[in-house]
Amino acid sequence: MHVFEDLTYIGSDFNDKASSLVILEGNWMFFIDSNLHNGLKGNVNTADYPPDAALSVGPGIYNSITAILGPSASGSISSLRPVNTPAGKIELPS
Repeated sequence: MHVFEDLTYIGSDFNDKASSLVILEGNWMFFIDSNLHNGLKGNVNTADYPPDAALSVGPGIYNSITAILGPSASGSISSLRPVNTPAGKIELPS
């Protein structure tokens, strides 16, 4: 699957199934729920951030998304969006 813009629902073929990903360019945020809700924050204390805040992930090959997005990421992605947020920063999607 190739994605170039907001995807508020990843589709039944990929919903809650992805365990790896490749980002060719830009920075992206990933969400557990559809409509860009319940952002994945990586390996940080999630209580320190609003529920919809997410970690911005930059280009790379991620054989295991749990390494970058945290243990709750594997098989949990339902939506995603490109962002201007610098990679490695957690904030609310704009």
